[in-house]
Amino acid sequence: MSDKMMVWSGSKTSIYRVSQVSPIEVAPAIYNLRFDRQAGKLFLSYAYDKFDLPAKIYDMDVDFVKRTIVSYKNSSKSMGVLLNGLKGAGKTVTTKIIANELNLPVIIISEPNELIPDFIQQIDFECIVLADEYEKVFRHDDRGLLLSCMDGTQNSKGKVLYLLTTNNLYINENLLNRPSRIRYVKTYNNLKSGQVKEIVNDLLINKEHESDAIECLSRLDIITVDLIIELIKEANLHEEPISKFITIFNCNRGGADSVTSHNIINKETGEVIYSDISLREYLSPQTVRNQWISDEEHNYILKVIEPTGENTSRVLINNPAYSAYEELEEEEQEKTTEPPATLTLEIIYERIPRKHWAFMD
Repeated sequence: MSDKMMVWSGSKTSIYRVSQVSPIEVAPAIYNLRFDRQAGKLFLSYAYDKFDLPAKIYDMDVDFVKRTIVSYKNSSKSMGVLLNGLKGAGKTVTTKIIANELNLPVIIISEPNELIPDFIQQIDFECIVLADEYEKVFRHDDRGLLLSCMDGTQNSKGKVLYLLTTNNLYINENLLNRPSRIRYVKTYNNLKSGQVKEIVNDLLINKEHESDAIECLSRLDIITVDLIIELIKEANLHEEPISKFITIFNCNRGGADSVTSHNIINKETGEVIYSDISLREYLSPQTVRNQWISDEEHNYILKVIEPTGENTSRVLINNPAYSAYEELEEEEQEKTTEPPATLTLEIIYERIPRKHWAFMD
């Protein structure tokens, strides 16, 4: 059947693209894109009128929101925006603010489906297509489903603003340096110290614990709005400073690129084997057995044979004395006994507290 005879029809809660003579207008609201298994087609499922937003929004880039809205309104064709960065850093809130300001139908895509390109091609009204945590919604092999709609191979009939958020940046190579498709790529990082202090001051009930909260937060690898809010909720609920529970709270675990300084000590002799060495993984009782721990330059330092205590482990460790021996001239080596390349022993590890870069003077 000709697409000219197809219309949008149904009710406020469920809207299909069908061959009927009683079309309806897709009103500004939030819709989930769902798959009707019985009918074998995608449809719009009404969720709510607008996105709910916090009473106060921290770390909001007002200029970026304004720029996106102005650029889209003044564009004659579809436009894409990709927001990338830390979880809880404000990417999703930004998309919600943009959507509410534009007051257009918002289509949320939360699962892949091979019918998505055809569905979007049929959109003949102005709208927003939102894919939050895009790399989780679409497996690697499925990412072309939505991107094909953005790179021009599956254009919609109506103007669309594509809003994508990712925790790990992924852009199809066909869209790199193609601002006519993805116009803006914005990265979200850690909060600055002033923003952290503002949130603590606003939300922490017991102001006597404020300096303790700032000190604890300054030593985290990752500082986001969501993390700070949850820590303060915990402090308020149990009426105690953050330092009282920070060691058991699900935080302070950086990603693959986090670096933590340690002193590594021979438990038997008390000798410091490595002093203030930066490791890319935490040493803890939960460290996986037979896991190699590397320094910030990705050189293997030690392998955990088994944890033996709260801050002790039996390890196979690269001997720094051997590294020093290897750097000697051949004549000097002949005068020295060659030390073993590795040692198997029990160590004590001391994690060295360090402040987040945002709090450093």
